[in-house]
Amino acid sequence: MNISIEMNGYESSDRITITTDYNAEQIKTAFAKGVEKLGFNITEFCNVDAEGTIPLKYADKLILHGFPIDILSDYVFSVKCEFDNVSLNTYEFANIYLFTAKLGDSNFTYQELEIETIQIGGGGLF
Repeated sequence: MNISIEMNGYESSDRITITTDYNAEQIKTAFAKGVEKLGFNITEFCNVDAEGTIPLKYADKLILHGFPIDILSDYVFSVKCEFDNVSLNTYEFANIYLFTAKLGDSNFTYQELEIETIQIGGGGLF
């Protein structure tokens, strides 16, 4: 099954598409269980009212649970500069979401798909 993980706000959007044996509800359930294990919910830090950062202590928790440090591009810089927060981009946000789901259900596996988009217009239909 192909599932799109979409981030949107301020009239912008981004998405990654994965292939998995899980449906959307199963992924959401796994994510909720992962949130319990991590002790925080990444979606609370990346909604339209948020700054697009997470506290450094939560980035530390992710890394302690096995999240790849190389995906958090701002992490090392934040530590060196003794910042309290780590900035996130949409790719990092989506990967933290999926990592949290995997943490909640170790049987959840997925592969990110490279999808090309063809823009065909159609703005008048909206």
